[in-house]
Amino acid sequence: MPRAHPTRLGSTTFARELLEVHLQGPGGRRVVAITAHFISQRSDNDDRREAEGRAAAKYAMAAYEANPTSLVVIAG
Repeated sequence: MPRAHPTRLGSTTFARELLEVHLQGPGGRRVVAITAHFISQRSDNDDRREAEGRAAAKYAMAAYEANPTSLVVIAG
């Protein structure tokens, strides 16, 4: 069952949870990796997929703003 996913910008509901991992990269640089697994493209819910994509982008931007020297990567 989807849960509300708290973000620095409020909360949204994702079909599947985001995973955020903080790593130490080369030279000690922080890397923030965010993975997303959105609902299937076969579903008839394009609005939901777009909303999840926009919310994930906002989440990644908020992670960058909180850690401006970090490399923030979002993939799915």
